[in-house]
Parts: sequence; C-alpha cells; structure tokens
Amino acid sequence: MEAAWAVIKSPKMCRQWQKSVMRASNYVEMVSREGSSSASKRLLNRLDEAVNLGREDLIDSAISWYHYHQQLYLIKRVVRA
Repeated sequence: MEAAWAVIKSPKMCRQWQKSVMRASNYVEMVSREGSSSASKRLLNRLDEAVNLGREDLIDSAISWYHYHQQLYLIKRVVRA
C-alpha cells in the first residue's frame, strides 16, 4: 500500500513499482491455489490499476476489500470445521 501511494506521488518510482509487482506476483504464484491465492492476485491487479490511474481512493478500496475477503475466508473455514 505504501509503495502504491509513493508511485502515485512520484512518477519516477514507477520502475520500482513494477519490480515490486513482479516480486509479489512471483510469490503469489508460489502460494497454493486456495482462495488466498486468487484474492492476492486480485489485490495486485487492483493496486496496479490504482497506480496507473493515479487514484489513492482505489488503493484504499483495494486494501479494504482484501482485508474483508481474508476475514470472511477465515470465518468460513471455522464454520466448516
């Protein structure tokens, strides 16, 4: 989130942002194919879109959605157990 905000504030950091996205994407690919993997991919895509559009509100929205999704996922796991 902080990296995305920095890119919006400073266009010179765009290359650093792309490297960060690449590293995060590689990590997500290594994660198992559970619900958290697809949620992580969606978060990266939404953050990348927010940075490309230069919109901080979309960054906040993406992070909020991700936290909500993760909490919901954990609650469903507890209920199934």
